[in-house]
Amino acid sequence: LDTLTSEHYQDVLSLGPVLTLVDPRKLEDPRVLKNVHFRDQVAAADILVANKTDLCSTRQLAAFDRWASELDPPKQHVFHTQQGQLAPAWLDGRADSRAVSTPHAHHHHSPREVAPAPDIQTKPWQRVSNQGQGHFSLGWRVHPDVVFDENRLMALAGDERIVRFKAVVNTPESWRVINVVDGALSVFDSEARDMSRIELISASELNADELDRAIRVAAGRSTQDE
Repeated sequence: LDTLTSEHYQDVLSLGPVLTLVDPRKLEDPRVLKNVHFRDQVAAADILVANKTDLCSTRQLAAFDRWASELDPPKQHVFHTQQGQLAPAWLDGRADSRAVSTPHAHHHHSPREVAPAPDIQTKPWQRVSNQGQGHFSLGWRVHPDVVFDENRLMALAGDERIVRFKAVVNTPESWRVINVVDGALSVFDSEARDMSRIELISASELNADELDRAIRVAAGRSTQDE
């Protein structure tokens, strides 16, 4: 937003209201409310929209409305919707000048070198892990010639310990995007990529070796294959 409202763009861009969609059910998780990125997305919003209201209870919607009404500064509008449907009229008007909640949280005070990922041709099976903001992630980068069993990956994505599953993989039919969040599965075709990528996000640390074996089974590989 700072870039879009900078002097360079003032004569060519007019920034309308900033909308942020929130799943009211997520407000029940204290980690979400403490998450820096979530707080900043909310702080930057002129308009808050409660999404997926068809999946929320009356209590959850009331809690969202109460939380939204207590935000300072107040929002221009607060709306409810389902399936991400937005009314064009909500985009009328202009953005307010809003500061993020924690402006220094996104800056590294002591820059460090980040090693580049190994070349996928040299190391065709790569596993990475990370953690932050109360969540853990495991990711894989795999050579594009490796073909995955889509059904095995979707079965893995249904593991209740995994809160988010994202994959762009080569399958026997085509390259596919598999996305699971909050139990909702979406699968669609993709253009061929330079590698397959898989990421699992969980609320607690998972057994990386166990999941690596499951991913390898979906790829028809053994632990000795590299």
